[in-house]
Amino acid sequence: MKLAIRNSRLFLLLAVLAAAGPSAHAQSDLRQWRESTKKAYNECSYSMSAALSLEEASRYARTKACVETAIANESSSPKAVSAAAQPPTAALVRDYHAAWTAAMQALPRLQYGDRVNAERADQAASIKLDELWARIAAEANL
Repeated sequence: MKLAIRNSRLFLLLAVLAAAGPSAHAQSDLRQWRESTKKAYNECSYSMSAALSLEEASRYARTKACVETAIANESSSPKAVSAAAQPPTAALVRDYHAAWTAAMQALPRLQYGDRVNAERADQAASIKLDELWARIAAEANL
């Protein structure tokens, strides 16, 4: 009987800990990663917007370099963040990272359209990233 009570208490404790969400350290990692990805997207987005007024030959190179550097700098972050997060949050982090990478890779191509369409596409990508992050924040109690 005592063993059954101990096991049920242990099970209850584990269930409570699993439902509690990521630790404070994991939450801090998630917040820092979000700020890092947001800053990188904003910098490359600004580069894309500024490049719209440059001559054709120099447009692509600056934004492409910004995007490549940002993606290279963020390549290991989602693995570390996902490892610290609970399974539902980890899946959302992977979704966010995939959307962020796709949005970043689209920035150089946007320079070849007109300014209005490029800015609309950029704004839509930014909104999508914010919405995905809101799901992560809700799931991880940030």
